[in-house]
Amino acid sequence: MRAIRVIGWSSYLQTLSFLRVKEALFFSLAFPIFLFLLFGYIWGGLDDLEYVEYLFTGILGMTIANDALYGFGPIVKNLRTNNLLKVIKCTPIPVMYHFTGLFLSRVSLMLFTYVLLLLTAGLTFSYLPTSEQVFLHLAGVALGSVTFALLSLLLTLPGRKGDENGFLNFLFFFMLFTCGAFFQISETSFLYSIASVLPLTHLVAFLRGETGVLLPLIAWMVVSFISFALLFRRTQVYR
Repeated sequence: MRAIRVIGWSSYLQTLSFLRVKEALFFSLAFPIFLFLLFGYIWGGLDDLEYVEYLFTGILGMTIANDALYGFGPIVKNLRTNNLLKVIKCTPIPVMYHFTGLFLSRVSLMLFTYVLLLLTAGLTFSYLPTSEQVFLHLAGVALGSVTFALLSLLLTLPGRKGDENGFLNFLFFFMLFTCGAFFQISETSFLYSIASVLPLTHLVAFLRGETGVLLPLIAWMVVSFISFALLFRRTQVYR
């Protein structure tokens, strides 16, 4: 019971800290709504609810990947490189409680963004997903958050301070514009052959009801976890 209370407070404090960063707040909450309205009005609208539904899941997948990639690994690495983990270890709160609170704060913000997307879709385009679709969306938030948080930890562990941002940006935007989040990508194109193995493509497909991509998505999660654990142990040995 105490652990749940401590993790809850940690998540609350992490959320308050995040809300003070205006740039992060914009890209996590306002930007997804802006893109949804922009593309929805230009290429969708009340006459094309099929595209609105297609776009809705694409924007949701984009938000999950963005929040988990940029909101977990870089923060954990910053704590390590600035020796703040040693400070946390000196407190009565276990380090894992702190990290769990950080992860839950990101998930809660994603869920809040999801609610905003639902309200926007319903009020502007009269689109509301079915209960089965909502279940898939929530499952996608949970699964995608874990997968991309682990991938973020893996990608930000090896380099020195600050040098991971360029690669994270490249990877995120490459996945975003090749996964079919906004438009369908030709399956015969060269880019599709690359994008078809990337996690965001599988996540967006899962959000759209393609449960056959569940195993590749879980595989990304497991491989990222094992790779991070091995690499982290190696860095600890050579430190």
